[in-house]
Amino acid sequence: MKTRIVLITIVAISLLVTGIAMAGIKNSKHDLSSGSTTTSQKSDVVGSGGTDQLCVFCHTPHNATAGFNPLWNKSLNSTTYATYGTTINGTANVAGTLSGVTKACLSCHDGVNAINSVVNLGGAASNVKISGAAAGAVTIATAGNLGTNLTNDHPVSLTYIAGNASLRALSGTGSTSVVKVSANATAGTDLPVGSGAAAKVECSSCHDPHGTGNGYFLRATTNQSNICLVCHNK
Repeated sequence: MKTRIVLITIVAISLLVTGIAMAGIKNSKHDLSSGSTTTSQKSDVVGSGGTDQLCVFCHTPHNATAGFNPLWNKSLNSTTYATYGTTINGTANVAGTLSGVTKACLSCHDGVNAINSVVNLGGAASNVKISGAAAGAVTIATAGNLGTNLTNDHPVSLTYIAGNASLRALSGTGSTSVVKVSANATAGTDLPVGSGAAAKVECSSCHDPHGTGNGYFLRATTNQSNICLVCHNK
């Protein structure tokens, strides 16, 4: 009897956790499924009623893109990006080759790849056709299309060096050796970067694609420039 109660409890907790995780992306601008209650992000997806899957546009449980986690369902292109250049003090060059996690974001947001350009398509291909410019990419007129010229965007795939550009010291190492930027009292949150010598600022340092409750999937709010002050000691 006790064993049965324990099993029921475990199942209930699992379902609860799943529901919480789903709530982050469901009905957000990353929800391109037929069940989404919003419409603005689905304007680029013709016939999106053909699939009720939320995760398929980014993830697949099988035959994912090799060597790229977590189970990425898009083929990364070989697009050449124009990057920021050098840091504000000119001492650290921004690498022209972007890191995996940033390339994952750009596989939709660079305006080159179609949103339905996935490894495993959920539902019939005819039901998930894409409209818009650049062979079905994110519509050019939207802020979500960063393009391939990133020289006017915040540097990404940039090594985080404390002190440069008034960057705060790094602190904390988790079970996956992920170093987080020390949060100040105003910001009230940490922003993840890479580990050790590989500590880099990526798209995911400021944005959580699964949702945070803040606009633009930001990990900290823009109130009083909190998102900036997490890293920059100003």
